[in-house]
Amino acid sequence: MSGWSSDSGGAHPGDGSPSGGGPTLTEPQIVEGRSIRLPVGTGPGVRVLLRERISKNTGQATVFTAELLDPLAEAGEPGDPVAVRVVLERRGRPDVLQRMRREQRYATALRHPFLLPVFAQAEMPEFRREFDGTCLALVQVMPLCGADLEDQVVKSNPPRLTADQILFDLVGIADALHHLHTPTGQRGVLVHRDVKPANILRWDRRSVLGDLGTLRDPQTGNPTGGVGTIPYMPPDEGTSPTPAWDMFSFGVVLAELLTARRPHDVAEKTPLAYLQAHLRHSLRPDLDDLIEAEVGPERGRVVAGLVRRCTDPEPRNRPTAAAARDELLPLLTPDEQLRLHELVGFDTVEALDVIAISALRVFGDQHPVTRSAAERLAATLVASAAGLMEEGRPGRAKDYLERARRIQGALAEGGPTPVEPFTDAPTRQQHWTRTRSDHPAIAAPISGAAPVSGAAPVSGAAPVSGSAPVSGSAPVAYPVSGHPVSSYPVSGNPVSGHPTPGGTAVYGAPYGYPPPGPPAPPKKKKRTAPLLAGLAVLVVLAVAGAGIYLLRPTGGDDGGDGDVAAPRVTATPLAVGPSPAVQDTFSGHTQWINAVAFSPDGTRIASGSGDSTVRLWDVEDRSPIGDPLEGHTGTVYRVAFNKDNLLASVGGDGAVRLWNTTAGTKVGTLTGHTGDAYGLAFSPDGRTIASSGGDKTVRLWDVASQRQIGQPMTGHTDEVYSVAFSPDGKTLASGSADDTIRLWDVATRTPLGDPLKATPGDIDSIAFSPDGRYVAGGGSDRVVRVWDVEKRIVHQALRGHTDNIYGLAYSPDGRTLATASIDDTTRLWDLTTGKPIGKPLKATGDVDAVAFSPDGRLLADGGDEKVVRLWDLDTRPVPTPSN
Repeated sequence: MSGWSSDSGGAHPGDGSPSGGGPTLTEPQIVEGRSIRLPVGTGPGVRVLLRERISKNTGQATVFTAELLDPLAEAGEPGDPVAVRVVLERRGRPDVLQRMRREQRYATALRHPFLLPVFAQAEMPEFRREFDGTCLALVQVMPLCGADLEDQVVKSNPPRLTADQILFDLVGIADALHHLHTPTGQRGVLVHRDVKPANILRWDRRSVLGDLGTLRDPQTGNPTGGVGTIPYMPPDEGTSPTPAWDMFSFGVVLAELLTARRPHDVAEKTPLAYLQAHLRHSLRPDLDDLIEAEVGPERGRVVAGLVRRCTDPEPRNRPTAAAARDELLPLLTPDEQLRLHELVGFDTVEALDVIAISALRVFGDQHPVTRSAAERLAATLVASAAGLMEEGRPGRAKDYLERARRIQGALAEGGPTPVEPFTDAPTRQQHWTRTRSDHPAIAAPISGAAPVSGAAPVSGAAPVSGSAPVSGSAPVAYPVSGHPVSSYPVSGNPVSGHPTPGGTAVYGAPYGYPPPGPPAPPKKKKRTAPLLAGLAVLVVLAVAGAGIYLLRPTGGDDGGDGDVAAPRVTATPLAVGPSPAVQDTFSGHTQWINAVAFSPDGTRIASGSGDSTVRLWDVEDRSPIGDPLEGHTGTVYRVAFNKDNLLASVGGDGAVRLWNTTAGTKVGTLTGHTGDAYGLAFSPDGRTIASSGGDKTVRLWDVASQRQIGQPMTGHTDEVYSVAFSPDGKTLASGSADDTIRLWDVATRTPLGDPLKATPGDIDSIAFSPDGRYVAGGGSDRVVRVWDVEKRIVHQALRGHTDNIYGLAYSPDGRTLATASIDDTTRLWDLTTGKPIGKPLKATGDVDAVAFSPDGRLLADGGDEKVVRLWDLDTRPVPTPSN
């Protein structure tokens, strides 16, 4: 459990409570010299001693120097210094807080050599007590860094970093942006939105991009106003965030760090003046001269051209992060290029071409580093050729395959590696004169390094479909070692529409550049091409075999004991264990799903989404029913059926809407809440609706007259997120952000006794057991508590989730509880034993809602994946005390 400890450290200036008036957002009662315990994982947590407040941001965060009191993975051992950042968000709407939790979790999971890591993060609800009103309180443990580049470069005269150091770091930061902008299986595209020198910090002898608290996933439909810093904000900032936002900022930062001046020509440093300059693309007339004075004429022309393209007012004209990285990479010395590649693992033809030539220059053509770089380049050429063929560019694809064939042929023979320059030779030649021939060897082979840029490694590439051998040559052997390729070529290579700088490669001679230094002693020739080709064939066969296995029917002949119906082709069976299998998914929503519910006869599912719609799905046919039900003007938080198949929904517009599910029409709108409406439930007889909302009230509505029954039920001191009727309809339960569950007498609309309260933490979802003896609640403290209603004590505490619990549901027989969490899982619990049933049902994002079918044989859930997943519970054992 998170909480304050009573420990106190040594005396420090400023110890004790802040003086002045009452608590405010920017003056938290977080005193220096005291320790806090962060709930990390499922253990006892990690204690951190706050030392000194070093940053007091009037927006959302306060930063402290701190000291670890317990060991923390990646961060260090007790006594090691760290930084602690307290992130605060006062907007209490659950969709906003949910979005922020999701994106801050992305920030914690991100690892890149040029991104400031977040070693640990925990939500600490008790911090809310130190502020006036509801807020999200996240505590993050990060490295203790040096000064930012605004202090070290822009405001320092002379700057503390050289132009070469700045270019090296900015190539790495461009790769970090490419990492953010490249979607993975766990997340979509991420946009930083506040790239500027003040957010680039010195750490571990390089500059890293920090302040990941502004991360946004464009797929979540976030509001976007007022984020960023005016001189670095693109003119399209008022639209949905895109990677092009970051590239505009990157162009401004590139110019400012090299020249100590921003690139736009403004008479007055006002927001309006910057906006006008950004829209008109008004750059300083002396920009080229200033840049060339710092990096020389050759490199200056490249940098100035990149700054102009990055700051183009039209987003589609800006380069991608990978393209900007690949354009700056040749401006570094070969040893700098190889050091960067060792750190990040480049993933485009342009970048790998530079690396292969640099390795050849530094180490000679027989060195393992050179050979692994050439092998990686050949694999990327092959994968890029496949993408070019799909784009209808066979000529360029043929060139790529020819280059790959020549490189792999030389690798197989053990001879010189025929890598040819693909970028501007004069630029490279300028730097070769600065490179020594006695460079130390790189510690680990580059080819084995996992790519950081978000690209999946190639597991054996199949030949390009339909492609004939190039120039009558034998088919190219496709390496299977860890070469990064994202589907087809990642953004930044020629397939993405960014032409290669410099011109066309010169084929024929293996070298198109000054001769390298003395070569390493020749090694024994190895014929590796047949081995690589054989491995590729084996991998392809293995993948094909796995596909056949996953699609095989399960079970024997019809009617046999223990048979399980064969899953549909679209099913995704889970791994072994007493867990259900996904029977189907329903797709159609364009944003995350907050609510799911079965109709009383089990033939339909209703779902509510952040796209402001309600959708109906046919369970038997596995198909949508009619068009989306539209009418809400905000996120739909809950949906519920009554016994007569009348459907109700509530959402961010504060309204309760009623729907005829047969005709697909709206039949009523109940208004009264003065804020968002979050909770919704029908009474067992279907004649009464209960709702709750951000106005801290619970309201009852008569379905027949569509009028409110009496006055609102008040008593909660914060937003009320969930309501549930007891099976006899006499009692109503409500769960709130005030950390309590309250019970109400439905007839009199008065509280029944004191609130149920166990620990600090929002109560986001509640449910009555079918027999009415228990009420279960879950929320931000990650524990599901089952309360005995009569005794008013916690009957069971179910632990296992690692993040907020947003949905829960009892099975019809009351023996199983399903819980949905933003830790990307749905879990099933055997209430007889209090133990989990099988493995968690994993998703690729938050799971926000869950529901059982009336017969208990199916389970529906939904969340960030924007689909309703249907689980077949018949594929798991029935819970009994013995299992």
